[in-house]
Amino acid sequence: MNNNIYPSAYDLREYCMFFLKRSSLNRFAQSEGIFLVNASSEDIADTLSHVIMERKKIEMLREEAYQTSSSCSMSGFNVINSKDFSLSEVYSELRDGRTDFGTSGYRLGTLKKEVTEGGKEVYYGSLDYEKKRPGRIEFMDTDQGYSEFTMFETEEGKWQIEVNGSKPNDGREVRKLFEQILKIKGEKNAKISTLEIDDLSAPQTIAFFDRLMPCGLGEDWTFQDVKQLTFKRGKEDVEESEDEEISDTDLMGIKQAILEGKNLRDADFVKKFEQQGCMFTAMTFEYIHNTLPKTVRIHAEFKGNPKIFEVSLVKYFETVGPEAKMEAVSIPKEENLKLQSLFWNNARNIFYKVKVEQEK
Repeated sequence: MNNNIYPSAYDLREYCMFFLKRSSLNRFAQSEGIFLVNASSEDIADTLSHVIMERKKIEMLREEAYQTSSSCSMSGFNVINSKDFSLSEVYSELRDGRTDFGTSGYRLGTLKKEVTEGGKEVYYGSLDYEKKRPGRIEFMDTDQGYSEFTMFETEEGKWQIEVNGSKPNDGREVRKLFEQILKIKGEKNAKISTLEIDDLSAPQTIAFFDRLMPCGLGEDWTFQDVKQLTFKRGKEDVEESEDEEISDTDLMGIKQAILEGKNLRDADFVKKFEQQGCMFTAMTFEYIHNTLPKTVRIHAEFKGNPKIFEVSLVKYFETVGPEAKMEAVSIPKEENLKLQSLFWNNARNIFYKVKVEQEK
């Protein structure tokens, strides 16, 4: 089993694929009373992996792997096309048509649809990818990754994809996958929109984090503190410049300004940084729940090349005992994803508001 956050194509299903090549898997399926018609090798292997080990136990393994990982992050993008455009159909047609993504190192998972109580159709997919990158001396290293994504239509012809991965590159790889899919299917008018730091000026990055701070987790949570703030000096050659963290003294200044009802940009050192053309690239926020004894720390950062906005849940605390001691606890995958999604979507709305204001 690999070190990704989920046991996926690299575990039981991969073993099933291995035995399938020896023509024994079909006999095993029939011995278990399972008959699969017109199914791909991958689908057969995925089905029978749950015969070898119960689905519930596999999900328990996934859950444990997810909770012990400290690098789970969420990013996302939008695909915009004509009103009669269905991204789920385009994806499924291409995957079921056995189009070879092997040369680019992509392995597409089957889309699974879920209809919410409100009648909204949500699709769940996955991507295994393998990339060659320069290694030491004359060798080439292989970078393997696995991510899951959720896709749904926000309005006619407009789809939103939220990527849950374990590496900064995962969101970028899923986006590249969809770029290839749209190109192969001839969707020339389709546009992909992402939250990239290059779309904001240096002062607007400060405004973005400033507005995100009080409302990142919505009305049920109250902003408590800034635990970390990272900036770069100047936007030119931003990839070559080093990240710098705000000092503890300045972080205390931020907290004091907030307690006094001021905004982030009212702090003297922030004004100084803005005048110097500094741009904010990352921040760790702490929120406390309004009615429950829970505290959460969310890290928001523009990462990668190009720098795309990502969100990760750093710590989750519960207040216990008569002394109201904060203890770090693990939370279920679904709750983790829900918090990350809520924060990312609120950030997305603020990002585009700041961007539009900049363009005026």
